[in-house]
Amino acid sequence: RGKNMANRGDFRLPTKQATFLVNGVKTEILLTHFGDRIFIAVTQLQKLGTLIHAAADKPAEIEGYPTYTVKILLGKDEPVLEVYARRLMDEIARSSTPGLPMLLAIALTDHSPACINPVVDAIIANKVW
Repeated sequence: RGKNMANRGDFRLPTKQATFLVNGVKTEILLTHFGDRIFIAVTQLQKLGTLIHAAADKPAEIEGYPTYTVKILLGKDEPVLEVYARRLMDEIARSSTPGLPMLLAIALTDHSPACINPVVDAIIANKVW
């Protein structure tokens, strides 16, 4: 038993955290790479908020454009949150193993399109994939 416990202590997942301002609002991100998927939490409310699963479709492209399936698992079903998920999937697909799914937890006070770029930029700057 003691040996197994020591091995568990060596298990580490690539994880990064960052805090930044989006339109003057403190925004926190947490990114973890689990090997078979990426978990991203974005919050301005100190909670997880809406939970979204996004994955590349198979075939992954239609007429040269990537396609993704985005599902709201828990929380508000708002189209702008799907835009965040699809935008992040585009960035992940460009710089990681193709087909790597994402679990996104997002809780923002402002869902306007003006917030998308700073959030995505911060996530890309702290990527773990």
